[in-house]
Amino acid sequence: MDVANEKRSFMCIQCGESAPELFKQFDCGIIKISHCDHCQKVVDKYVEFDPVIILLDVLLFKPQAYRHILFNMTTQFQWKLCVFCLLCGAYLKWALHNETPSHKDDSVRSFLQYALQIDFYIVLLLTAIDLAAYLGGIHVACKLYAGVTKRSIKQRLPVIHNAIILSQAGKLLVIPAVIWGQYNIQTCFWLTELFVFTFVSQSLRVTLSCSRLTITLLLVTGYLSEITVSQLGQTLLKFLLDR
Repeated sequence: MDVANEKRSFMCIQCGESAPELFKQFDCGIIKISHCDHCQKVVDKYVEFDPVIILLDVLLFKPQAYRHILFNMTTQFQWKLCVFCLLCGAYLKWALHNETPSHKDDSVRSFLQYALQIDFYIVLLLTAIDLAAYLGGIHVACKLYAGVTKRSIKQRLPVIHNAIILSQAGKLLVIPAVIWGQYNIQTCFWLTELFVFTFVSQSLRVTLSCSRLTITLLLVTGYLSEITVSQLGQTLLKFLLDR
């Protein structure tokens, strides 16, 4: 089991109510899965599941899998994942800015060549700024939502931040695109953006338990913030790369 059973609050993946523990471990080494006091179902069945099964349920956008990852798992790899995804996102921006490479070129070699150029790190910095603007926009929107609805979401904000960072895993789709020599970068870009949007949307849904309209408004605020900063960054990028 990769889920910590520390003295902290967990969440029932079925009904979304808080639960004091995920399982009980007895002195003889026997482990008994806990049941929710509210719905009488197993608090978190995923504590016994293989990570591959959990990943498949995440890709199927099952709310139970999202509650497991966001509330019942002790994730300590999200920042490493974020850095790796920023590299992939920077490559996408680089590829969109430059002309489509020739099919005679080796795509993996091209990616490595980009990584060795100082201009690539400029794009990487701008990509990190865009992500910070996106996260900040959603953070502000959530605070405004809490103020209007008189809800306390202070304890949920770290979960929302974590979900946004984990959603950047969609940028990893650029890896098979590079390996398999796919040169339709625009299609790859929109596929990654679609995955990120759906992941964050589902994460906000299970975290805030609000309507789809509210979730859409929160995400639109984040995207508007990112687009505003990105436009300034694109102007700077064009100036630096076309110099």
